[in-house]
Order: sequence, then C-alpha cells, then structure tokens
Amino acid sequence: MIFPGLVSVTFRKLSPEEIIRLASAAGLKGIEWGGDVHVPPGRSDIARQVRRLTQEAGLQLPSYGSYYSVGVSSREEFAPVLDTAGELGVGTIRIWAGNQGSSQASADYRQRLADLTRQLADQAARRELDLAFEFHGGSLTDTVDSTLALLAAINHSRVKTYWQVPAGMPIADCAEGLKRVLSALANIHVGSWSSDRKERRPLAEYEAAWQRFLSIAVTNPGDRFALLEFVCNDDPAMLAPDAAVLRRLLALASDQKQQ
Repeated sequence: MIFPGLVSVTFRKLSPEEIIRLASAAGLKGIEWGGDVHVPPGRSDIARQVRRLTQEAGLQLPSYGSYYSVGVSSREEFAPVLDTAGELGVGTIRIWAGNQGSSQASADYRQRLADLTRQLADQAARRELDLAFEFHGGSLTDTVDSTLALLAAINHSRVKTYWQVPAGMPIADCAEGLKRVLSALANIHVGSWSSDRKERRPLAEYEAAWQRFLSIAVTNPGDRFALLEFVCNDDPAMLAPDAAVLRRLLALASDQKQQ
C-alpha cells in the first residue's frame, strides 16, 4: 500500500511543530524528516522530540532524509546518521550516490561507490535499517540505467532507491523508467515542476501524469510512501490542495489495482 506523506524540507523555514500541524490538517499519513535543518545527524535529543511529536499527532516516520553522500561524506559521518535514524524510529535512510553524474563517472569510481555502499548497508542491516538512494541529477542515480547498474554492483538486499520524475523527460519514458526500478523502490518523491524544472506548480496541473505513475507504483508489493516534496512558491497554503490531489490519486490507483 502507498501512503501519502510529506518531506519536511518542503518547509525548511518552519518548525517541526508547524510542519506536523500542516501535514495532519492536510490528511497526510507521515513525514520524512530532513537531516539538514529539522533533525541534524547526531542530535539525538531533537530526534527523540520530533519522533514523539510526530507520533502524538498520529503520523508515521517512514524515512530519514539524510544528506550523507557516499564517497563524499566521510565514513565517520555515517555513525551519527545511523544513530539519529534509530532515535527517529524510521525504517529507511535516504542517502546520495556520490557527486558525479553517470556520464562523467569512471568504472573505478562506480566500483568504489558500490563497495562503500555495501559496507554502509552492512552497518545499517545490523540495526534493521534500509538505505535508499535519492534519484537525482549530479549523482550515479541520475538515470534508471545507472541506478540499476549501481544496485546490481552493490548487490545488497538492504539497498534500494527512491524515484521522482526526471527533469524534462516525456511522461511515457518516465513511466517506463518507474516500471524498471519498481522491484527496488523504497519511496516516491512527488513534485510538480515546469518542464525546465525552474518553477514549482500545483500538483493538479500534472494530475494525469501522476495518476499514471501511481497506478504503476501501487502494483509493487509492500508498503511505501508517496512524499510531497516542495510546493508552489514554497507556500504552506498550497500543501492542502496538493495533498488532496495526491490522496485522491492514491485512492484511484488502489481501486484500479483491486479491479
């Protein structure tokens, strides 16, 4: 089942309490707390407080949105990320696949990142945590082909990937790419951008595309979240209408699956 949720970095300027109120009022079911502002790595006190506040509001904590970048961040920096994820009580830590795009990366670089990620995944597994790559430009998970190649090289059951719409890609190609990563899918980042990815738009403008994507994603067994990431003009008032669209599309996808 896919649950509707929110990425906290959507509202970096708001406090956890304000974000929780917005998410609850919008009918969302969980929050991915970001590690850059709201729950920094190593701040167990903040993690415990945010976990308590989130759970008291009846919301889930599916994942920790860390900014740990494999091969860029030091190995020593991973321990506080693990500790903080544990305090939050999440099941997944989002990580980044280096800082080189797939077209620039050498075979040696790819292998080094695969080996390092495998070592990190062993550490995460001891705490029953999954790692999931951000699907993003400027990293080895900037395309579906590169993402699948990296996951195959890592070959670890605890390593998965997020998915989001690649900038400027036709809807049909996006849908085919999502199908290809489906078996390794952790969560989905739901955004609505202009074609040049310079302007955030209301989710309703891309309703048909997201209905297609979510109808694909819902066929994958297991539970995961479709997490709203950023809203038009960074306006908190835009969360409720975007969340309403997301909840409606998830209900449609679920109904279609059962038919």
